[in-house]
Amino acid sequence: MGKVINMKDALEECRIKVVNIWAKDLLLPEYQRLNKYFNDRRKWTRKQKNNFIESLFFGLFVQQLFIYEPNKNENECFVVDGYNRIQTIREFFNDEFPLEGLSEFNWRHNGKVFSRLNDTLKYKLEYYPIVINKIVRRTSDNNLRSLYINFNS
Repeated sequence: MGKVINMKDALEECRIKVVNIWAKDLLLPEYQRLNKYFNDRRKWTRKQKNNFIESLFFGLFVQQLFIYEPNKNENECFVVDGYNRIQTIREFFNDEFPLEGLSEFNWRHNGKVFSRLNDTLKYKLEYYPIVINKIVRRTSDNNLRSLYINFNS
């Protein structure tokens, strides 16, 4: 069963129970890196990233994330499902892209990066609830691949 936490905690403090994605290298397992379909069609465009961030403004449900840490002592984790969501959140929180193409309800935020949003909206995004499932049992690449295919088919 997953643990419900907020975005800020998922990004900053959950080193033991979930994941600290600021401190860890997010790795795509080999079956995702070598999968041409994933590399060409699964990687989010700027528009998809903006749509995802705007969905957070609306309070829409965020799909669960699944991660696997093969070695607790190393600064890496494999994202079995949710890489684009985690990466988009991290990039937006780091001001790596401005919002653009937002709907009529949020047009006033077009052109803004995270640090330029008002404090209320920043707080809403930082403390947005998200479920992260950490696969804690040692498992094979084949099992992880099966999970990935299951989630993405």
